[in-house]
Amino acid sequence: MRLTTKTLLLLILLTGLAVIAGCAGQPAIPGQEPVITDVQSYFPTEPSLTWTYEGSGNEYAGFTRTVIYREGNQVQMAENNGGTRLGRVYQVSAEAITQTLSREEYYSNDSLLNEQPHQRQILLKAPLKVGQVWEDMQNKREIVSINESVQLPAGTFQHVVKVKITSLDPQQKDLQFEYYAPDAGLIMREFRGDNYVVTSKLQSLQRMAAAE
Repeated sequence: MRLTTKTLLLLILLTGLAVIAGCAGQPAIPGQEPVITDVQSYFPTEPSLTWTYEGSGNEYAGFTRTVIYREGNQVQMAENNGGTRLGRVYQVSAEAITQTLSREEYYSNDSLLNEQPHQRQILLKAPLKVGQVWEDMQNKREIVSINESVQLPAGTFQHVVKVKITSLDPQQKDLQFEYYAPDAGLIMREFRGDNYVVTSKLQSLQRMAAAE
């Protein structure tokens, strides 16, 4: 039987309405947070970039951090909390931010980039998504949010990644949280114990001469 043009148009219209009705009857799919596959924007490494943090809960909670050297995928930073100065070396890639060396009482600006690594502490690991978990020799890290809004003395930061850090020692019950913002890096750190909270909050981020 040959269908007339009018009949064909009617069938097409009815088919389209049936598809629309079927789609309308499906439950809505909840929006999913994006998966971040490159972590480098959460750990800026421009030479002489300096972070200043104000602290509370402990006399050494406030500190400054400055990029001293950057060579290839390695970065050396100096961290000064008023009580001591630390030299730290990080390996930076799209896949992970890894601390490979830490030297206490390091008051020189000499390069540590050729020193033998003695650590492998992964601070951030791709993909950045809620539920991502990894461990080192001492701690377990878990991403609990990738879309925090955090208001600090340095300003309000959006799309902040919040990392929960717990000790692998069952006797150690304290918690630590680190907050990383795009293009700003570490913006806040918290230590939470039974009877205390120690916080370090970003006060300023600026470019200046390397720390003395």
